[in-house]
Amino acid sequence: STVGLLSDMGVDFGGEKIKFQDFSFHLNMPGSKGGNFSAFGFGGLSANDFNAKEESEWEEEKDRYTINYSGKVYGIGIVNQFKPGWMSVSVGASFSGQEQERKSQSAAISYPHVYRESYLSERALFSGFIKGVKRIGKDGFIETGLRTNYMNHDLNVTTVTQLIIDPFTPNYKGT
Repeated sequence: STVGLLSDMGVDFGGEKIKFQDFSFHLNMPGSKGGNFSAFGFGGLSANDFNAKEESEWEEEKDRYTINYSGKVYGIGIVNQFKPGWMSVSVGASFSGQEQERKSQSAAISYPHVYRESYLSERALFSGFIKGVKRIGKDGFIETGLRTNYMNHDLNVTTVTQLIIDPFTPNYKGT
């Protein structure tokens, strides 16, 4: 967050415009007979924009690219712990995800070579669990449970290298 605030105030980070913000929360509510309910969440947004420099100003690889990046991350979950009698039981679920998008294009490198890239990634994860714990004596316990996860990841990457800017010359493209 500090870099995003400094960028908004005009501090130069190598010609990049950087934005960032996030939040989080955790609520904890004690229940009766030693139980507990908890809810939590977080989220964040980030962005980075950079414009290619003039060829005479190139000092590193990045200087020849115009880059637009955005990302977000988020999550939310609950856990309920209770004691229905002789054991302690916990049940919980959470959902989280992440998205990133990046587009870049180079300036012409020794005409007519140009490089373009597009990257889009979306991930989601759902998790759930149930767990039981029974204390045995003063120093021991037995724990049993079940955990499940479901993950989805969509990824789309395209890279185009134009060898000659000419309608009759093919581009190399991969997805």
